[in-house]
Amino acid sequence: LIVIVNAHGAWGQKSTLERLAVEFSNETDSRVLYTMMDIFTEDFHPDFGHGTLIETSIIRYLHDEHVRLGDLPPREVPLKYTDWGIADDSVFEGKRSEHDCVIFDPRDATVELGRKCFENAMDNLCRKVQQAYIDVNR
Repeated sequence: LIVIVNAHGAWGQKSTLERLAVEFSNETDSRVLYTMMDIFTEDFHPDFGHGTLIETSIIRYLHDEHVRLGDLPPREVPLKYTDWGIADDSVFEGKRSEHDCVIFDPRDATVELGRKCFENAMDNLCRKVQQAYIDVNR
């Protein structure tokens, strides 16, 4: 069993990895499981975004020493997508916010929220891999 875990939502990357997983599963003796990093639970469905609250919280949990939120303007200054390269998930679905500013602000990121997201992701990944392993060995 080969597992590919993707934490980046770009459509081109996702479709390429999905295609490769199918191709290698069908053309080799290996079973390839492709999955996205899944932080969601039944009662937790945050906006993932790019550089926004959730992504920044996860990086704070994993490598807080590399997160420099102080480089951003003060909290009361809105973060425009085009100025900072930070965007809510809805932007990638063509639904921009008023004034093209981030809603799920990375300046609100916490290590604790990052820990919760990371642990959710690991729990979900383990369930998927365990099920795939059972399916492969049937």
